[in-house]
Amino acid sequence: VRIRVITWNMHAKPPPEASELKKRMLPVDSYDCFVIGTEECENSIAMSAFKPSKERWESVLREALGSEFEMLCGHTLQATHCIVFLRRELVCFVTKLNSAAVSTGIGFGQNRLGNKGAVAITFSLGNKALLFINAHLAHARQGLQNRNAEYHKITSQLARELLDVEGLGDMSEDEAIEQLLTDMDYVVWAGDLNYRLEMEREDVLDLLSSDRLPELLEADQLVQARRNHDAFQGLEEAAINFRPTYKYDSGTNQFDSSKKLRTPAWTDRILYKAAEGFRVEEYTSIQNVLISDHRPVYLSAEVELDLVSPSGSGPDGETEEQNLGQNTSQVCAVM
Repeated sequence: VRIRVITWNMHAKPPPEASELKKRMLPVDSYDCFVIGTEECENSIAMSAFKPSKERWESVLREALGSEFEMLCGHTLQATHCIVFLRRELVCFVTKLNSAAVSTGIGFGQNRLGNKGAVAITFSLGNKALLFINAHLAHARQGLQNRNAEYHKITSQLARELLDVEGLGDMSEDEAIEQLLTDMDYVVWAGDLNYRLEMEREDVLDLLSSDRLPELLEADQLVQARRNHDAFQGLEEAAINFRPTYKYDSGTNQFDSSKKLRTPAWTDRILYKAAEGFRVEEYTSIQNVLISDHRPVYLSAEVELDLVSPSGSGPDGETEEQNLGQNTSQVCAVM
């Protein structure tokens, strides 16, 4: 089964036409499953507190993918969204479909708004359990520690919400994360993760002018966080051979020329659990989709599984019937 996972901060801009999406982002003839994660989708983060629905975006996606694909599940947390489409002939092999959200934004203690946080969709396809997470983490170069902490909170909380394992509530964050990564066969963790470069703008632009990406990536906060075991332990990232995905002047390929002159960075990333049967085919950005100040990023992979038909009765059959096509919108997740 071939899967394409996309993450894109849309900067609250209107979506492209369906024909444009199909041409540049969603090649329907080449894949069996599309997982599309967005941040600042349809509306700004502030406006999404009042209008969290992503109905317009979902309608364009349905039009682009056509009748060959069925929407399995969509979940919205304020301005962050994730939706899964699966080729129709595979839907009968889906069981244990579920979704959840974790808020890490404005608030106190466990009660926080979803201006930052993550949504997750999980299901079994045949004999394999898949988990897709799309997140929007804390912004700014100085937000590194917050981003690392958000990774741990989101992933451990998702473990507690999505797994049925005795004693999860008593586990530490790291133990809960390990349990989640163990129980799920294939995991993809994506989003506007907002990790920045520990380098001044002028030096970044100088290195970019001669395509010296490896030197830039040595200054990448996410690369350093993984190397230091501060976040995303147990997950891998394919080689980055594309230019920084943020921040551009909208409608152009020119890096930020506003008064703030933000330093380019690879804020938009996709990581995955290295597993036998999960083969990465491509990891890149889409440089010719210009409506946002971010560039979309996608990971294409082939996954091995056995298409075992569910019995249609018992707990698995009931879950499938109740949840297939579910769509959830929320502005916070109270823990």
